[in-house]
Formats: sequence, structure tokens, C-alpha cells
Amino acid sequence: MTKQRWRSSAADCTRISMSWPETGVRERGVAPRDRILFAVLAALLPLAILLRRDAPEAPGYVVPLPAASAEIPDIEALHADLEDLARLRPGLCRLVTIGHSVEGRPLEVLVLARAGGRPHRRAWIQGGIHAREWMSPHVVSRLAHDLLEKDEGLLDRLEIHLLCLLNPDGFALSKGRAKRAFWRKNRARGPRPGGVQGVIGVDLNRNFDCEWEQLGSENPRRETYRGPGPASEPEVRAIQAYLGRIRFDFALDVHTGAPYQVHAPAAVKRDARSRARHRRTAAIMLAVLNKSRAPAIFDGGSAGRFLRTASAGGQAVNYFFEKAAIPTAFTVEMGSFFLDPGDAQREALVQAWMKAFRAALASF
Repeated sequence: MTKQRWRSSAADCTRISMSWPETGVRERGVAPRDRILFAVLAALLPLAILLRRDAPEAPGYVVPLPAASAEIPDIEALHADLEDLARLRPGLCRLVTIGHSVEGRPLEVLVLARAGGRPHRRAWIQGGIHAREWMSPHVVSRLAHDLLEKDEGLLDRLEIHLLCLLNPDGFALSKGRAKRAFWRKNRARGPRPGGVQGVIGVDLNRNFDCEWEQLGSENPRRETYRGPGPASEPEVRAIQAYLGRIRFDFALDVHTGAPYQVHAPAAVKRDARSRARHRRTAAIMLAVLNKSRAPAIFDGGSAGRFLRTASAGGQAVNYFFEKAAIPTAFTVEMGSFFLDPGDAQREALVQAWMKAFRAALASF
């Protein structure tokens, strides 16, 4: 009997086959040397599992390579786009630098607000926390264009702050070097095996100062390494400081690395009003997605499958809700379409989600 599974690597997909004797095989039908070999392999299996615990993680899926997704804007194009919006629409846009990354790149927030207006609500939307999710910053920047072109009236009562690229160092590496397209973390430095200093990276979505020790790995070699301490990373500290200065009513953390769904903060389990509020907003987004012309991934989606609850720990969505006191906050998984399914499908998905985001914003 043979079972097969697929494991992704940066270069290709490797099929792993594991075979063992069928149940009911008579003892005399198996050669003695085969029985010995099988016994040795069975004895070594626990050791292999133990060693695997400290091995670097593979993401388990194929990420896009730059050659396959050259049309996705690089970091320079994203920055230029934000600067153009602020320059061309000065009455509605302004660009604010809230901090810098490990390698010194600016963290730029595009603020959409009518000059001289007095907004009743504020929204925070961030993307690009994980380097290899290339479509996330692209979608957040596209959303800014969509709001200005199709929903400018929202800005009479709503102020929207968009951080398109939270992890610019990791994005620049993943997008610019095919061999590092798998990279997920930031570019934090620390002790590598043998005590040598080098880049180890921290998963920024495990580094927020909210029950930090409950989620993520302590092992710097893991993709979900949470860092040496809560808010140890300059990118996270910059966001926390910014959210501490401005009161927000709604927040989205946009991802493109898992099947489509939204995650409410872990703490909503403890409060019926919060659960109801998050369910209402999720239902608004789901209704728009189900009416869209996007691929069948959205057809007939149920609220039970669409709305989930995040794990407790140092994720951004938990910090938004518990520490920054943002009453409605979601982690959004737009779908695994950063695997580059093709221009038509990707564009349909992007358009559907942008309509869903705009509908959610309009409900506040």
C-alpha cells in the first residue's frame, strides 16, 4: 500500500512516497532482510521527528516567483504610487511616515480625509505584514484608488488610514530574489547557529504586544518566530505608537495566503455584543462577495465558514481590539490567489474584495 503527499520547495514540488506491508501479509512472504530494514526504519522514525522540530519550516505551498508575476508592483513602484496620490489629490490625501523598518525603509501611511473636514469615524487598513504575500500591499494601494474614484463621498464622514506595506524589507527580498521568494518574516538580525550574528527575521504577526507569549515559536529558525520580546521590532513599535495617538473605529489586516475568510479577535468570544458586531460586518462583506463575478470560490459561502476567530497571542488583530481599543477589527484572508492563477481570475478576486471592503467601510 502506498500513500503520497506533496511537499513544496522553493524550486519545485517533490513527491514523497511511503510504503509499508499490507495488513494480512503472511510472515513467510516477506524476506528476512526486508523485515530487518523495515524494523530499522521504524526505530529511526521517532528520531527523525525529533530532529525535524528544530528544522526550518517550509510553507507547504508554492509561492510566486518574480518571473511569473512581474506585473505585481515592486517596492519602488508602490512608494511612487503613494507619492503620486498625495501630490495629485492634496485636498483628500496626505502621506505620513510613521517609522522605519529594520533596514531603514520608511513606513508610509496614506491618509484619505477631506481637508478641513470633521470625520465621525476612522478606519485603519494595513497590508504586507508577510513578505511573500505580494498581492496584499498591491490590493491595499488599489483600494485607495478605488475609494477616491468611486466612494469619495465616504470621506465626508470617514477618515481612512492605509499602510500598504508593513514589511518593506521582507517584501523587497521576496519580490526581488527568486531564491528567497519563500521569505515571510522581516529582516531582524540575531544570533544564528554557532553564535554568529546574521539575519534571522521575526514574524511580525506574532510580535504585537498582546498575550505575546501565547502564540508563535521561540525558535529563531521557525517561520513563526515571535521575536525576543513583545514589540521587539521597529515596524510593530511604529504601528503601536501610531494607533496609540489616534482613535480608530475599524481595522483590517489584509493577507493573501490562505483560503478566503475573515478572523475576528480572540477576545470577542468573551463578549456577546462584540460577537454580534463582528458578525454583522462579516455578513456585509460576504454578501458582496457572493454577488460578485469572482470565481466560484465565493458562490454560496456561508457565514459559519467565512467568519472565524483568531488564536490568542501576538497577532495584529488581537492588538487592535484589546490594546488599541478598536471595536471592530478583522484579519482578512483574501484567498491563496497569490499563487498567480492568471490575470483574469486574480483581477476578479481583487475587484470583489475591494467592493467588500468599501461596503464594510460604508457601514460605519
